[in-house]
Amino acid sequence: MDRMISDKRLAKSGAFWLGCERIGTFLVAVISGIILARLLEPADFGVVALATAVARIISRLASIGLGPEVMRLKEDDANYLKNLSTYFWLNLGIVLVLALLGIGGVGLSSFLKGDIFVMFMIILLGWSFNNVFSLSRSLLLKKMRFKILFYLAFVPALGTAVMAIGMALIGFGKWSLVIPQMLFLCLAAVAALFCSGFYPGLFFNAGRAGFLLVRSPWYVVTNFAEEGIERIDDIFLGKMSGAVVLGFYQRAYSTGILFHKNIGAVLDRLLMPFFFKNSADRLKVEKIYSYTIRTLIYVICSLLFAFLWYCPEIIAFVFGEKWLPAVPIFYAISVYIVCLPLYHINKNFSISQDDVAKTGQISLEILAVMAFFLVVLIRMFNAMGAAIAMDLAMLYGLIRMIRLAKKRCVISVFRTYIVPVGLCGLGFGLGWLLKFGLVPLGGVVGSFIANIVFMALWLGLVLYFYEREILNFFMKS
Repeated sequence: MDRMISDKRLAKSGAFWLGCERIGTFLVAVISGIILARLLEPADFGVVALATAVARIISRLASIGLGPEVMRLKEDDANYLKNLSTYFWLNLGIVLVLALLGIGGVGLSSFLKGDIFVMFMIILLGWSFNNVFSLSRSLLLKKMRFKILFYLAFVPALGTAVMAIGMALIGFGKWSLVIPQMLFLCLAAVAALFCSGFYPGLFFNAGRAGFLLVRSPWYVVTNFAEEGIERIDDIFLGKMSGAVVLGFYQRAYSTGILFHKNIGAVLDRLLMPFFFKNSADRLKVEKIYSYTIRTLIYVICSLLFAFLWYCPEIIAFVFGEKWLPAVPIFYAISVYIVCLPLYHINKNFSISQDDVAKTGQISLEILAVMAFFLVVLIRMFNAMGAAIAMDLAMLYGLIRMIRLAKKRCVISVFRTYIVPVGLCGLGFGLGWLLKFGLVPLGGVVGSFIANIVFMALWLGLVLYFYEREILNFFMKS
């Protein structure tokens, strides 16, 4: 009983601070994104997106599964600090080697030239420095120090936004999207080291390092494949269609994913310690899984569908009419936007059951599906084709992950997935009928008022159904 009360208290505290972090960084990202979109050109965003895509894919090769391994270490183990030091020095060596090989390989290949290559180097070095201190963040998450994690995310985000806008105003152009982000990313990494309270000693246990390296290949494959899923479309589109088209594509993607990435990240980071803590209690894990999925569907679908109703008006008003070519891309990529956070929750649920190899295999399958469709669809439909390829690949991956989760425990697909999606889809369909059907009768103003009334009634219905889920989870579990 005491443990259950403690878990609920930690969950509520974690939800509050992670919610503050996501809301704070979300508001900063939205406001700075609007200002920067008006100050800079689509080509600026496209060039940075191409350099970032290549750098991020290379940096993900250093993701050897430190997070889950740190979670598994027992603090009462006599070798706890020595094992942590071993992991730190091993991670440092891998990160440095990969950063140097990445810069040398891309430089010799001439894949990126001129300013784009310089941006690539800055971004790769910045992310490499951040990866060196990833162990510190894992320790803070292990100890559930959510308040500190809030400051480590929000303060750098605010500093990045202020500096980027200032640089854009005085004419630094695309560099304002790179320099501030990397500077504050590195500062946050150093701050995480001090806040974690762990300072690596001169210990290196070859046996422990070998143990981690034996377990790490599928983590590397999974992280590399998933980064490829998110970035390979940028690389193909940027090289095949140019920076301007990639800029429109990135505006659609970043606008849509902003809501859902933040919501997914809160639940992901909040529940990860509980997955590991309750991994032996199958019924508890089933309840956490089912509740999380339904929460995500109700929240992300409601937000996405509400945005879809007035997407052209919002894009034109917020970012300016020069960004209107991004609207159809946003519609095309909406399936991916819904599926992504659901996919990640299923992935972490599976990894917590030590099925790392299977999740890595699924990630490779998703990447293969995307690569199969990407070139052909880009040639046929340009940026729309890239979005459709992303939709198909992520939908395939989500179905595979749900099937994997069903092997771990009993999951009602109808209650967990179909009912929430059906409710949100019904509201979406009726909203479109009102938007277009009532314009001839009541004009644009009449249609707008009808939509507002309908959305209020529909959201009330969704909340009525979801209220029972909240009561079930917090009062009866």
